Amino acid sequence: MRTIILLFLALICSYSIASAQIPSWHALDGPTMQGGIFYDFVQKPDGTIFTTSEVNGVYRSTDDGKSWKQCIKGLRNCEGVSLALSPKGTLFCSNINAGLQPNIYRSLNNGDTWEEITISVQSTRTFAPRHIYCAAKHGKLKPME
Repeated sequence: MRTIILLFLALICSYSIASAQIPSWHALDGPTMQGGIFYDFVQKPDGTIFTTSEVNGVYRSTDDGKSWKQCIKGLRNCEGVSLALSPKGTLFCSNINAGLQPNIYRSLNNGDTWEEITISVQSTRTFAPRHIYCAAKHGKLKPME
């Protein structure tokens, strides 16, 4: 009986230790929207976080996700898909909307304003972490900045 009790106590202790070492997720208060999906997140070295949403564009948080500010000045189509941060600190956003021409935008001022980069593609979707590339449905990959 003593062996069973000791085995049971050892099992409880090992579970407690193991569960204490597993990182857990917690919800952030974030931008709210109806029927939207967050597509992408990037974080600058200073801790500023950016995200794109399906229906409301780009958001920025400077307080570790406690509050968010919408950053859409200069975006013609606010349906963000992908974000990327270049090694020089330039922020890029691609968007896509059925029936509209997809665009790539660049922000040189932490998302305060965006300027469209003129490209001729039918689809934009993803970015690489160290270099900025545009993947097009009927085109080649090309570096941009």
